[in-house]
Amino acid sequence: MPKALATISEEIDGFHRYAELYEAQGKNRDAAEYYRKAVAFAEKAGGFGKESVQSFRQKAEKLALAEKG
Repeated sequence: MPKALATISEEIDGFHRYAELYEAQGKNRDAAEYYRKAVAFAEKAGGFGKESVQSFRQKAEKLALAEKG
C-alpha cells in the first residue's frame, strides 16, 4: 500500500474508532462529532465508497437525535 494511501486509511480509521469508543461509552455527542469528521474527511479525500460515507452520516444523525432525546 502506498504511504499516502496508508496515511489516509489510518486517519479515517482513527475518526471511526474514536466514534465507536465514544458511542460505547454513551457519549453520543462526541461520537456523532467523530462520525461527522469521518464523513467530512472521506468526502474531501475521495476514494471512499458511498455506502461507507452514508453509514457514517446515518450514525452521526442517529446519535445526535439520541443526544437530544
